[in-house]
Amino acid sequence: MTRPYAQQRDARQQNASALLRDLWYNPRLSKASLAQRNALTKATVSIICNDLAALNLIREVGQDKSGVGRPANLLELNPDARVAIGVEISTNYVEAMLVDFAGKPVWKHTVPVAARSSQAAILSLGEALIIDAVAQAKERQLPLLGAGVSVPGSVDLDQCKIIDSPALGWRNLELRDIWEGRFGLPVRVENRARAAALAENLNGSAQGACNFVYVSIGTDVGSSVDSALMINGEMFRGAHGFGVDAGHLVLDPAGELCSCGQQGCWQAMADVGREAPLARARLEAGEPSVLQALAADGYAGLEHRAIHQAALDGDPLATEVARSVILQHALGIANLVYLFDPELVVVGWASAILAPAFRNRMTAMMERPEFDLIEDVRRRLNCRQMASPEVRFAAHGADVGALGGAMLLLNEFLRVPPVYED
Repeated sequence: MTRPYAQQRDARQQNASALLRDLWYNPRLSKASLAQRNALTKATVSIICNDLAALNLIREVGQDKSGVGRPANLLELNPDARVAIGVEISTNYVEAMLVDFAGKPVWKHTVPVAARSSQAAILSLGEALIIDAVAQAKERQLPLLGAGVSVPGSVDLDQCKIIDSPALGWRNLELRDIWEGRFGLPVRVENRARAAALAENLNGSAQGACNFVYVSIGTDVGSSVDSALMINGEMFRGAHGFGVDAGHLVLDPAGELCSCGQQGCWQAMADVGREAPLARARLEAGEPSVLQALAADGYAGLEHRAIHQAALDGDPLATEVARSVILQHALGIANLVYLFDPELVVVGWASAILAPAFRNRMTAMMERPEFDLIEDVRRRLNCRQMASPEVRFAAHGADVGALGGAMLLLNEFLRVPPVYED
């Protein structure tokens, strides 16, 4: 049986959480506004805000002089109250980021990962970045909540254990235990798409959405496709952490072999590495294309970047090849909409290591009608006479994996903030 004191403490903590979250989404609010918006009495809000200010979690930021009468003091979160480290481990890079209490990055560093690097080598890179991030927090005198790690693949949330990451070739890695023992800090581990979806929900394109799908699309050869689903404000993980592993949803049973061992997975069918062999077969059959200029060296220079540039320049063969691969993403997204009927779909492009020319080329391609993912999703849904959810590109760019890792700690703190004991 819950004791009255415990009930009172729980209620105070829940109310403190509600006020902190309101200030997260809506900075510069008065106590009166907070009371009205959260259905609390002014006296309760005043007590809680005084406690939060004493804990250095909120601060005054001027006055609201727009109304009649005495100006009200405005409040916001103190960005220096806490920081969290976010780490993303990807197929070709490891990135670490230090994020303040308002959700803004204050430091980041990215290191490339050489092809076929060992697990030990990649973990060593991550550890070096965490050491740097801890040093940055100490130098700035910022209280550190811990480190959140985002990875491609399935994660056991209770044990913070990587169950299976086909993209990395890792299985049954107890990363939380390893790094908590190494650094003496709280460590959280989550699937990359779920971490990114959390970042988009807290302060991105999905802010305020309770039911949405997030899809993280890789942009390089061998990149993973990850997805996440929020239902009624809670991230869906399934019974064993495999929930919505859509990158391994089979689009074509006779399709390309995937790293997971299946044929025709979304991840395999949308891999830009497919474009060169498809284009080469047509070029060797004699089809006209500006890419025939690459025949002199046996098509050694034929790869997806060259094909994408040729498509942007209007080459029909390059356009057809790139479209046939890239729009596999639209088929996968449409399948998720059929399954879950979300109010919103958020599409993110996942890669922190992209040359500016490559990034600009991808952006330019998505602006062309023949590569319009969003329109192709709508077309497929219209064929089924289904109302299309709103489809948006993510607000956060290539750094969203690391940002999402940090958000794991910040979101946990906002849910269960410290409270004063009476």
